[in-house]
Amino acid sequence: MASVAAGTPVSCDRPVVDDSFDVAIHMTFPSVAALQAYEADPRHMLAVQNVLLPLTGKILIYDFIE
Repeated sequence: MASVAAGTPVSCDRPVVDDSFDVAIHMTFPSVAALQAYEADPRHMLAVQNVLLPLTGKILIYDFIE
């Protein structure tokens, strides 16, 4: 993983801004292969199952390449 940051939404009246979430986590990876390795890592899968899913009503993920 190249970087990770977390934050809360900025309240906004503009209809194009999604502020319907409580917390966002932004992660960057040096390559698609690095992202795929992270997704398959058993520690990541355990964290999703045991930490994220019990605390969230919805998880939304955007994968993109610069």
